[in-house]
Amino acid sequence: MSPHHVDPANGTTEEVASVFANAPLIPADEMFALAADFKLDQHQNKVNLGPGSYKDENGQPWILPSVAMSRRIIAEQGLYHGYLPILGSPEFRTEVAKLVLGDTGYQVKESKIASGQTISGTGALHMAGLFLKRFSSLSNDVYISDPTWMNHHGVFKSLGFNCLKYRYYDAETKTLAYESIIQTLESATSGERVGCLLLVSSTEEAAKNSQSALESLTRIELSNPPAYGARIAATILQDTELVAQWHKDLVTMSSRIADIRGALYQSLSKQTEQDWTHIIRQSGMFGFLGLSPVVVHGYHIYMAESSRISIAGLNPGNVEYVASCIVRCLQ
Repeated sequence: MSPHHVDPANGTTEEVASVFANAPLIPADEMFALAADFKLDQHQNKVNLGPGSYKDENGQPWILPSVAMSRRIIAEQGLYHGYLPILGSPEFRTEVAKLVLGDTGYQVKESKIASGQTISGTGALHMAGLFLKRFSSLSNDVYISDPTWMNHHGVFKSLGFNCLKYRYYDAETKTLAYESIIQTLESATSGERVGCLLLVSSTEEAAKNSQSALESLTRIELSNPPAYGARIAATILQDTELVAQWHKDLVTMSSRIADIRGALYQSLSKQTEQDWTHIIRQSGMFGFLGLSPVVVHGYHIYMAESSRISIAGLNPGNVEYVASCIVRCLQ
């Protein structure tokens, strides 16, 4: 439809309202807005501590050796560009179920498992929500950790769920709010847990029916999922040598993250009398500094408003700069 209308009587042009005029302007996603600002920043010492993607000691993306080996095997076998089954790679789904449930758990529950390959974790959450909405008589309440990723609330709200928060992070102790999590689990309505997506039922018939329902939903949502990533993962998980290499890769990444976390703690402790032990009490790729969101504004350091940082974004070349900027802001 043209945005302009020409009056044949006098030849004048009138602007016609767009059929999309009612679409509102949605605020940008915080993390992706940070990434865009970081890209535009020309400062030589800029540091991006927002995205949860692993970087090596030089601040570069790292291709896991196990993944590189898997790719070579796939290339030698010949890339397959045809369609997967609707529910995705059977090998991938089986290996993920074994990984999540353990070999023994998988053997016990195998006939009672329904699963489907999804597009990332967000896709798994959406498919789980869609399945529960259509086929479950459980409560309409969904408990989501606070804090969490911004899109998690959107995923379930878009499906009509009532989103409730439970405290995951204790701002006073700057550690996991364990008691709050346990209280929520004890008081909340029971529900399904998602993995790949994996649904573990109490009977074989329920698993069979759930599998058919997942297949129907996947056909509507995706037609069928992409093959390459699933093939890489399945190739690794089916090969004992590649699994061993993958375990080494995990140790490489977790060790570097632990080391650089310790370096940040040491640098901050040397420069201030403030207690920073929460940094080394925490673990994993992310860390909560427990700072005001404006602390490092103006120092070309990009992090979430909650002061959650990706520890993997730190390296020997920037950790001292980040620590000194935090200290200057606190002073």
